[in-house]
Amino acid sequence: MNYKQRFIDELELRNYSQNSIASYASILESFLAYFPGDPAEVEEERIKAWLKSSSSQSLLKQRIGAVKRFYQYVIKDPLKFKYIDYPRPEEHLPEVLSRDEVKRLFAACTNLKHTAIMLIFYSTGIRISELLNLKITDIDSGEMVIRIKQGKGKKDRLVPLSEKTLVALRKYWRKHKPSKYLFNGQFSDRYSETSIRNFIKKYAEIAGISKKAYPHLLRHTNATHLYENNTDMAVIQDLMGHKSQKTTRRYARISTRVVSKVVTPDCFIS
Repeated sequence: MNYKQRFIDELELRNYSQNSIASYASILESFLAYFPGDPAEVEEERIKAWLKSSSSQSLLKQRIGAVKRFYQYVIKDPLKFKYIDYPRPEEHLPEVLSRDEVKRLFAACTNLKHTAIMLIFYSTGIRISELLNLKITDIDSGEMVIRIKQGKGKKDRLVPLSEKTLVALRKYWRKHKPSKYLFNGQFSDRYSETSIRNFIKKYAEIAGISKKAYPHLLRHTNATHLYENNTDMAVIQDLMGHKSQKTTRRYARISTRVVSKVVTPDCFIS
């Protein structure tokens, strides 16, 4: 029996994203290789031991999510995971760039396409997958918004299109004339995720920024700077596409501008 294909079929029927399907299918492949034979016969304790061998909390959660759904959708035995819970989440606050570091990052970039891409990340806070899927028709200069279609969680939303970003996009469009997708790759219709990660890292090094630089850093920076500019938390949640406001509220905890203005109790010591 081709368990992997049956699992993929079930996920597609439930409208999971292609990224989720690929991730879950890969994990199931590893699981089935580790436990050859009938999955229905694998004991719960052996599954737990395999889960504990995960190299990170992230992989552990992915494994639980994939195999739990496999037993629910394909094996029809959801009770197999009745006593297997997700691990308690680790509290890691993301780093963000200061306003000075943002200026230095953009000053280090002399490539028109790279500047436009980084401006979209910083001015809108969208995810890299959302940027790669942007089409020319998603840029609405009349309403000054960018339409994010089928973002994370299969949801559409609007994000603002700033004047500065629009100017950069128009310069980029006149030079590169993209066709269907807003950012074409050298040999494909969409730009490479690896290329974006590499050039952001390169410009950060040129700018003397010691923080780990990657596309999501600009997303975190966008949300934090919005909060510092007194943008309503509910608005930030909608712009970021967060399911829960709890996720959005962490940006209040990492804002150095807000924290540094707190009047500490020792001010009353004479």
